[in-house]
Amino acid sequence: EPSHPIWSSSFFPAWFGEEAGRWTDSKPRLVWRTLFGFSPPQESEARGWLAAASSGDAAAEQRLFTLAPVEKADIALGHFQFPAQTYALKHSHNGHPRYWNGLCNGVGAAALAELEPFRVVDVIGVDGSHIAFHPNDVKALLAVAYFKTKEIRYVGESCNKIGFDAAKDCSMDPSVLVMALINRIGLAHDSFLVDALPTIAIQFYPVARARVHVAREPYEVGKIPVDPSLVGRVTTLVDVVLDLTMSSTTLRYDRANVIDPSGADGSRYERVGLVPVSFTYHATIALDASSEMIGGRWTGNPAEGPDAAIFVSGGPALEQNGNLTAADTIPWSFVRELAHASTDDGPARPTLDLRTHCDGRCP
Repeated sequence: EPSHPIWSSSFFPAWFGEEAGRWTDSKPRLVWRTLFGFSPPQESEARGWLAAASSGDAAAEQRLFTLAPVEKADIALGHFQFPAQTYALKHSHNGHPRYWNGLCNGVGAAALAELEPFRVVDVIGVDGSHIAFHPNDVKALLAVAYFKTKEIRYVGESCNKIGFDAAKDCSMDPSVLVMALINRIGLAHDSFLVDALPTIAIQFYPVARARVHVAREPYEVGKIPVDPSLVGRVTTLVDVVLDLTMSSTTLRYDRANVIDPSGADGSRYERVGLVPVSFTYHATIALDASSEMIGGRWTGNPAEGPDAAIFVSGGPALEQNGNLTAADTIPWSFVRELAHASTDDGPARPTLDLRTHCDGRCP
């Protein structure tokens, strides 16, 4: 197991607006916006909500609370032309996305590196206005931040084949996955992402637990067919079973929207934690004369494995000014401090004042 606890989440589907989607709205309403388009609020409208909320208007406070994660970020940062929202809408509601597109790689990478947000954070914007960020808003912004990381390495590649047996060509080499599981998780106690679908569709999951079982000790090749590229090199074969427990990135929004009744101030939501998705793979691994793994084939029913293993490190990719590469008007310092506040287990309701935080970059 990796040493860092991994949490599960929605992948913020593009059909529902991704980080630009007002995820508390109904699914039909979110899909309607994808079919017919959606626009950010006008500056006057947003400032009107803020003014009403500051005077104690509960309806205005609720209106602000149900905005999309990047709408809230734009308001908190004083960007009333909504540049982050406008950019996000281009590849979600207004971008005619495939139904499976989303931020699964970003939320998966965030779960590998960050603690799970579980508290509402009262953000004081650069102009002194207040706007509350739900833990799911924080997860969405973390997913955007980790959508592009400083370092990313693919072993295998995403499938672009459409057919009845795409997995035959798209499944990664099982010997490489065995090596990655044993070295990365077993020895380093770190983890990585797996594209579990050997098809043109993509679904990234973080690996939360793995078990590599030797089902049959090394045995002679005999008459078993060997790929021409390995003829003369293979001396023995070994059968393995890989049991992978992945962390779900396909949860419904409401899974993270359950108030923790033990919190007196209403800022605590129940942690989602690990929601497991289990995969079992069978494979035969080819060994050379020195018992090095030199190849393999999938042998299960169906005889297939995942598309690729993806190794991310170094934190979010940033522009020179410290803003996110995947959302270049949002400072990483803001998202980082927001995420840290949302994991604060102290008695007081978490607050983030952008007039004094974010390394001076938020304004």
